Amino acid sequence: ICHKTKTKFNKKGEIELLTITNNSGYNAKRHIRTIHPTHLTEFNSAWQRRNQEPSEERQSSNPVQAGLSTTRKVKKANQPSIKNHLDSSWKYKQIRTQEDLDKAILNHLIADLLPFSEVEKEAFKNLIGGLSGPLVIRSRPFMVELLKKTYS
Repeated sequence: ICHKTKTKFNKKGEIELLTITNNSGYNAKRHIRTIHPTHLTEFNSAWQRRNQEPSEERQSSNPVQAGLSTTRKVKKANQPSIKNHLDSSWKYKQIRTQEDLDKAILNHLIADLLPFSEVEKEAFKNLIGGLSGPLVIRSRPFMVELLKKTYS
């Protein structure tokens, strides 16, 4: 066991053993080669046996003497798709046409139970006009007709 600066203990009060996972073999080998060169041959043979054994739990013949601990095959974490973390970026449909804008404004009015006068407010026009580029906000009579046509 190598605890050059500070010995670590587990919850039972025993010395904590060094654990080597599948993807940390290079670091472990470099450590053994530089700090414990007398144990390099034993480490290499234990590492090869470890990769050949079918068992989940593996242990070298003398892990404390070799500077090794019980090692186990570590399964890769089941990482969720990045789409799960970025739901909001796929939730909203981008407004590209005048028809898309008209439907989005109508849905806004219906969902929030807003009066049709909402589309005539200057702040609303500035917001939508800044976001929609060349698309225009239709008048109140147009929105009323669109509502009738959509829900009749």
